[in-house]
Amino acid sequence: MRKALLKSCLLLSVLLTLSSPCAWAAVPNTLGVAGAIYNLVGGPAPDGSYQLQFALYKDAVGGVPVWQEAAVAVPVKAGTFSHVIGLLTPLTPDLLANAKYLGQTVGNDPEMPRIALQSVAYALRAAVAEGLDCTSCLAGAAIKPSSVTSDKVGFAYAAADSKGGSAIKALDLQCTGCVSVSEIAWDADVNLVDKNLSAGSVTALGSIAAKEFIGDGSKLSGINLPSGKCPVGKAVIGLTSDGQLICGAAVDPSALPPDGLNEISNNLLTNQFNNGVASKAAVPIPDHFPLGVTDSLDMPDYGSAQKLTISLDLVNSDTSTITVTLTDPAGVIYTLYQGGAAGKAVKTSYPDPTATVSGDLTTWVGKNPVGKWQIKVVDDGYLNNAIDGQINSWSISMQTLSTQQVAANGAFIANSDMTVNGGLAINGTIQGYGMCMAAQVNGICLASAGINGIFLAAAKSCAAVKADICTDSQAWVLRKQGMLASNANWTNSFADNDAGGWSELNGGTGDDHTPSSNWQAPCCYNLTPHRSTDTKVAGVRVVYVHNAADTYFRNAAMFCSGLQADLCDKAQYWVLRQSKVVSVAVWSSDHSDNDNTAANFEKGIGAVADNPSIDSQYGFACCATDKADLTCPGTDVSGVCVVKVNNTPSDWNTAATDCASVGARVCSISQSAILRDAKTITAAANWTASYSDNDGGNATVGVGSAGDDHPNTDKYGYACCL
Repeated sequence: MRKALLKSCLLLSVLLTLSSPCAWAAVPNTLGVAGAIYNLVGGPAPDGSYQLQFALYKDAVGGVPVWQEAAVAVPVKAGTFSHVIGLLTPLTPDLLANAKYLGQTVGNDPEMPRIALQSVAYALRAAVAEGLDCTSCLAGAAIKPSSVTSDKVGFAYAAADSKGGSAIKALDLQCTGCVSVSEIAWDADVNLVDKNLSAGSVTALGSIAAKEFIGDGSKLSGINLPSGKCPVGKAVIGLTSDGQLICGAAVDPSALPPDGLNEISNNLLTNQFNNGVASKAAVPIPDHFPLGVTDSLDMPDYGSAQKLTISLDLVNSDTSTITVTLTDPAGVIYTLYQGGAAGKAVKTSYPDPTATVSGDLTTWVGKNPVGKWQIKVVDDGYLNNAIDGQINSWSISMQTLSTQQVAANGAFIANSDMTVNGGLAINGTIQGYGMCMAAQVNGICLASAGINGIFLAAAKSCAAVKADICTDSQAWVLRKQGMLASNANWTNSFADNDAGGWSELNGGTGDDHTPSSNWQAPCCYNLTPHRSTDTKVAGVRVVYVHNAADTYFRNAAMFCSGLQADLCDKAQYWVLRQSKVVSVAVWSSDHSDNDNTAANFEKGIGAVADNPSIDSQYGFACCATDKADLTCPGTDVSGVCVVKVNNTPSDWNTAATDCASVGARVCSISQSAILRDAKTITAAANWTASYSDNDGGNATVGVGSAGDDHPNTDKYGYACCL
């Protein structure tokens, strides 16, 4: 760019039209400028491109420009140039209204003296239009009459149905508030389409139809509410559109059959049972004894009988001389058997399949047979005037429509403890903290009276219902309550009779008997509700402690069962004695046999005798586990809930304290038998809650190769159960 000082002569040619913004868009917004540039001695500037800068000012001198624009390369020839300004920064009428002077700068030279802007001839007329820059400034008087016609205006005005017409209808009326509502009369429906009607109140002389009603209806008035009632046996199941009641079938409790519980519970509940009682011992039948022999059974209150059956099993040298009668609680006598063909045995049931000789036992259907029933057998024959027969057994069974029991055929769930004063048969899962939903006998939760079978089969039958074979102490209570038959029964510690002193609880099992004996196996649940008086001693849950050697086994067992607990087992006592909770000799749940060596148990049950007598007096404690229901928080092995298994040889102290630390017991012999059968316990020998005496090698099924009367320092495996 040229640096020499120059001077210029600027000639302006201005053609500018001012109008409204709408018209301005059609008028050029640029301005033509022409001029000459001279050097300092007056000659024309050299040809070439020059940088020029233009600015508009309000004043001739000073002030800031109201507009400015730079031209980078303006061609100059023979000292003259022609250029259009406004190409980069547009010129507007508003801007030009304040622009009176034009300034020019060449390169970096100072600005040349400003030149006043001049109008071209016709642009002078634009001064008239400046007076029209206003709104609503044109009065009606300025408009020539008849100069505005409808074809020029382009809209229909009020009171015209056509442009310029005179009809009374306004077709294109668009306004707000221009017509009073009092002047409007609707001769057709008003359709607001998607618009809302907002009003302080709405009065309708006809009906109102709506797709949706919003509101709580609290201020609705004039509504006729439905009234009346349904006939007996019917219930309101709906309303018609005009407010009439719709009546349907209702469940009438008085119309339900007494055995309808299963129908209304989807077969989840039932109050129909098969219950009964059986004789406890054989009754000898003397030869030629007219007075006869009798035996009685007390039928509990099971409710109304739907079917009653008397079963009889007797033998005699000649049954043709036998007469058997039955007396019911009301004193009515029935003849069951009277002579007949010679034989050696009578084994049948009445009245089905064998009819009674006299009396009708079916009259008990619908009645409660609670009370004493007595059977009498008279042998009129003569053989040797001695005993030549016996009543092996007899029983009363009934299909019961119970008013005392309800059976749950599915899972029974309770969130708190339940008290059951009558019997309750459960065929499914019980859930509820420390709650017995089976038959409760003096606090013992009896799962079932069990099957007759060998030891392992008996253990499995109890585990199948999530129970264990009852302990010695539980079995004693059940026998005293008449819940066990007269034959021998298993206990979970193998039911050793210890020199014949414990027939009261096991019915007369032998000493060191074989596991293949076929005995009854009562099944018990060990569920104890939590009480604020419970304490935890190194993991053992203690319900009660009596630390005085002054109590018979019978009383100790009955006391603990009354608390819905059981006598502590030997493993639990081991922990309690080390914690100084007990200090005297104590009764345990397996009746505390000391296995011939007091030293083996002096830290457990104390100095009790070997083969202790049931008439001995010791202290006792009642224990429980934290098992809440029949669900298993550990591993379920064929119905046995196992918390821990240790197949590494360990001493007795380790087994007892380890199981207590996890809130469990050392598994019983019956539970261990199942775990051995399932290969869960694989150690050669294992500890059990009753100390694992092998009873002459007969208890191997549950204790493995553990010895007889072994010391507590022996090393066996063990498992912890709930």
